[in-house]
Amino acid sequence: MATTGSTGGSPATAVNLRDKTLRTCLCNVFANLHLSPMVMGAIVKTESQDKEDHETYRMYLDRLRTNKNEPTFSNTELKKEFGYNSESLKKERNPDMLDLTAIFCLLSHILTKVKKYDSVMLEVLFSKLSDVKDMRNKVLHNLDQLLNEKNFTDLTTTLFDLIEEAKRFYSSSLGPEVLYFPAEDTKQKLSDEITKLEDLDKSDIHYYISRLVMSGKPAVSKLWGTRLHCEILLLNNDKVHRQKVFHALDVMVKTSDSNEILSYTKIFEAPENVVVVAGAAGAGKTTLVKNIVLQFFDPQQRSADHLSSFNQLVFFECRDRSTEKLSDVIDKHYEDLCSELGKENVLKALLRIDVLFIIDGFDEVNKNSAKVVNGRMQA
Repeated sequence: MATTGSTGGSPATAVNLRDKTLRTCLCNVFANLHLSPMVMGAIVKTESQDKEDHETYRMYLDRLRTNKNEPTFSNTELKKEFGYNSESLKKERNPDMLDLTAIFCLLSHILTKVKKYDSVMLEVLFSKLSDVKDMRNKVLHNLDQLLNEKNFTDLTTTLFDLIEEAKRFYSSSLGPEVLYFPAEDTKQKLSDEITKLEDLDKSDIHYYISRLVMSGKPAVSKLWGTRLHCEILLLNNDKVHRQKVFHALDVMVKTSDSNEILSYTKIFEAPENVVVVAGAAGAGKTTLVKNIVLQFFDPQQRSADHLSSFNQLVFFECRDRSTEKLSDVIDKHYEDLCSELGKENVLKALLRIDVLFIIDGFDEVNKNSAKVVNGRMQA
């Protein structure tokens, strides 16, 4: 969600902006998770001025189709068009509650498939929208980029340029209706929000996220790297390095049209928030997920395309009978950070960034682990 402000709880304490590394990370997190959605959300509001307050964006898109005597979206078609962002469009009514990727998908659809503006006029605006989206992906998926001061300057400059281009676009649009884009108000709001960075306190969600992305991955790597690094072979009890004996699996992807055999890495291209890998006992499901965990933390494999879009990883085994809440799983992964910030705040931060949740052993689920799984599905 593109919201800002305190998460409540403990008294506010000013962030120490003299810590240059933390300050740079915080600025980039704030810019990409708050400023960018705010500006692009203003364009969504301009394009959907006729949307009723009670309508979700899925309802709004369906109404636009009905007005043109076209069939409404089926769930399958909606998912094909918007991928995992389709779930957000089904329930949200305000762009302030959408993240940047959902906003970009929504705008792309409206601009190119609903309104169908002149391609020459649209080209520059769409290019600047893409620049903002690409900056988000570049920065949030790479810690080195998060710690680069220039990225904050580049993004804020691009956002002001985007506002100017939107002003030009809507003032000269030859569409069926003249839409008003509040360029000056949006620029002023952007300037005001940038100024707020100086006064952010340690109860702000962006501070939690910044701390998480800076220190979270090493903590989880230490937790699972030692536990999963080696395995005992069943035939001769030899202890081997797990990744050295791992053979990549193929999986059968079942669709309404066909059953296709693909590399397991294609799982990560599915337009779903949740993917279930099923198979007979001994087929290699647990071996697969444990190797994915190790790949995530392996510097030589971390840049692999199928893992590059995730900032953090959380791994849970359903045979665990001692853990009852998702927040306790988070505490196990980020113990020091949870002690300092509070495990509920770390969980809130995780839910705002791109996290790969891996749950192993659904066939071993018990009363307690079921609560954890349900907690993740409802988060």
